[in-house]
Amino acid sequence: SEDISGGDVAVVLEEVGVHEMRKLALWHKQVALDWAELTQFRDLGDQRILASTPGRHYVVLVEEKSGSRVALDLTESQGKFRGRWFDIVRGEFTKTITLSGGRKHRIGVPGPWNILHLTRL
Repeated sequence: SEDISGGDVAVVLEEVGVHEMRKLALWHKQVALDWAELTQFRDLGDQRILASTPGRHYVVLVEEKSGSRVALDLTESQGKFRGRWFDIVRGEFTKTITLSGGRKHRIGVPGPWNILHLTRL
């Protein structure tokens, strides 16, 4: 990468980015998610992104901004879903949640740079 800062700032930023990507790669291995199976991608606004295979998998990424809740529409899905939030900055799983299909939910967000993977039970 090109150093446009004139010093150590670019090196520090690059190292932090690499460190965060390593944590995200660890999450990816642990949840065993096949990204090629995801068929829908939506911007939920406020730096939140949803990727899903409706009825099977839902992945919500919350970037820098952190509101208190994110809306997730499971009205066309059946059964129960379980997922865990993963804090990308700390590199660890946090809250586990269980949701029912057939309805809309407002899910509490633990903080910025968190990712949730929900799977049908």
